Amino acid sequence: MKKRLLTLCLSLIVVFSMTSCGADLNAQKEIYGESRAEIEKDMIQMAQTVNSMNDNELQQLSDKYVNLAEEAKTEVDKNQANMYAQFLSSVKEANGELGKFEEFGDMTVSKAGKTVTCSLEEICSKRNCDLLFVYTIVNDNMKLTGINVNPRYSKLEIFQKALLNVLMGMLIVFAVLILISLIIRAFKIFPYLEERKKKAKEINAVPEPVVEEDVNLVDDLELVAVISAAIAASSGLTTDDFVVRQIRRR
Repeated sequence: MKKRLLTLCLSLIVVFSMTSCGADLNAQKEIYGESRAEIEKDMIQMAQTVNSMNDNELQQLSDKYVNLAEEAKTEVDKNQANMYAQFLSSVKEANGELGKFEEFGDMTVSKAGKTVTCSLEEICSKRNCDLLFVYTIVNDNMKLTGINVNPRYSKLEIFQKALLNVLMGMLIVFAVLILISLIIRAFKIFPYLEERKKKAKEINAVPEPVVEEDVNLVDDLELVAVISAAIAASSGLTTDDFVVRQIRRR
């Protein structure tokens, strides 16, 4: 019982410490050596830049960063170029949902492990979104490792999307099961088809010709003469008194 209470107390301490840490980050003017005002300024400039570009310009700039990533000589430059390319692609995809930009909202800061996320709200005509700057803490300093745009969805929309994903998953599973059952049935049909093919071959087979043995007539005449002579000798008759009509061999 004491161990359970101790575990519960430690868990509560961890939760409250994380909450207080997040509150402190939002209240601090500097976040791991970076000015909060400068971070917010950079985020606003980034948002204004991409919001002023059309889809073609966003695609061209994204392709440019993709090429820079392929030509990068260091891993750091490659990761940075890929980060901007992915960010521009996400902005292009979200533009249709967001509509026209109107104004900026509040900036919030949260921390999870060694990751600090700065979120700047953008108020748009169709749907609001969050511009995210993701930093990784390295030696008590922050390094920008990700930029993204997340449209805000209501709980009903999230539920509908989750339900749609579940239905799609179920349909795929049922389709796969039906396909497997058809394959199993096909394996049962193959022996039946082979048996029919075998029977058809037997029916259409040409019968072998019957080979009749040649009868040696000369030997039969000699045998008749011998038998006739033997009957005549034993009965006292002549060979003219009877006729041998058939000889059966055993």
